[in-house]
Amino acid sequence: MYHALVLPGPTSTSFEETAELTYTVKPNGSFSQEGTFHAVDRSYTLTGTKMNGHIDPHGSVLIFSAAIPPEKETVTMPGRGSSEYLCGASGTAVRIR
Repeated sequence: MYHALVLPGPTSTSFEETAELTYTVKPNGSFSQEGTFHAVDRSYTLTGTKMNGHIDPHGSVLIFSAAIPPEKETVTMPGRGSSEYLCGASGTAVRIR
């Protein structure tokens, strides 16, 4: 899984991560997920992530959007401490058969 971590400055960077997520799915296809992301290279941990989304009736398209209002997420980097950010995101995943 890749996740864009946007820090103050002119560019954003993508990192390879693993995640521990809890999903709640409703009968209408909407879902929420929350949990923690860990950098594969162990350079940071991102906690407090929350996303909402919807699965189409055929199970082919997932639409993700950040929790509204944006949630505080905490980035912890070994030897550098922790920082809090108000985070928002969106994305679409399409299942190709």
